Amino acid sequence: MIGITIWGKMFQRFNPIEEIIKHARIVEEASDYLPELFERYLNGKPIDDLVKKIDKLEDDADDIKRNFRQFLKKGIYIVLKDQSY
Repeated sequence: MIGITIWGKMFQRFNPIEEIIKHARIVEEASDYLPELFERYLNGKPIDDLVKKIDKLEDDADDIKRNFRQFLKKGIYIVLKDQSY
């Protein structure tokens, strides 16, 4: 099993660290558009294209967050189910 990390063993199809990093990168990319968005808005220029780009990136970030939460719910359920009290 060369090349398999502890994360790979624990989360065979889902790597939470990678998902958090993906989410952060998307949020950072969306925030990069904000200075231009505000500049255009304050100067009365059209902002529709930037709003669409930011909205799409936010949707992508939300999808990652939603998948992460679903994973956590399943993981917690499995841990609680296996506990003996």
